[in-house]
Amino acid sequence: MSAFNLLHPDHRMIGIDLHDAIVPPSGRKIPSLPHTVFAPLHGASAGYAATVLHVPNVRVCFAAALQRSTDIGSMIKHVQINALVPFIMYDSKSKSEFGAGTVRVGGRPVGVAVFQTFNLNLNCGDPTRLPSGYVNAPSTVRAGMTLGDLYAGLAEMAFDIAWAMLKSKVFKAAIMPAISRILGKSFAALLKGNPQLAAIIEKAIEGRLRQGCRQMQTGGPLGF
Repeated sequence: MSAFNLLHPDHRMIGIDLHDAIVPPSGRKIPSLPHTVFAPLHGASAGYAATVLHVPNVRVCFAAALQRSTDIGSMIKHVQINALVPFIMYDSKSKSEFGAGTVRVGGRPVGVAVFQTFNLNLNCGDPTRLPSGYVNAPSTVRAGMTLGDLYAGLAEMAFDIAWAMLKSKVFKAAIMPAISRILGKSFAALLKGNPQLAAIIEKAIEGRLRQGCRQMQTGGPLGF
């Protein structure tokens, strides 16, 4: 067992995410264009985001302790010339998948930096999520992480990647065609003739559906 720095709400994530993009004035969608991203672990705005799993009565370097599976959530800054950026930021995510099961806060493992002094967050992306968020995690508070903790974090990361890919495929295969059928041939023809508009509508609907799913969940799929 080695000692790993505990994650702190003021630690900052910076990374490169791959997202579909529309670069004006072109209406052509560019797949998987790199975007520079950054945000503190407590969330992109003041206070704590709803997806940030923190325990206020347990302090780490004078701030609330973070649980494993904490997620920066919406409005992570994405820097790129892309008409889809507002919708990407609305549905953004950056999840800290690793924790120390021997130290539990609020009933869950405390969040730790998997490389002892830095962590790799699982970030949002197209066509799938990637561990592309680098978190420099200096801390005077440390916890031991076992091989079981490592495997649990890797398993949750693999689940999140697979689940995101499945939801994306289902959306593209079922949701958008269903909306086109409901709204009629004229709407389908409009989308076909305006790929830029189609991509914006698709990203907006996809983001709203995902936000609805996230509001029904707390923490990660693996609660150990």
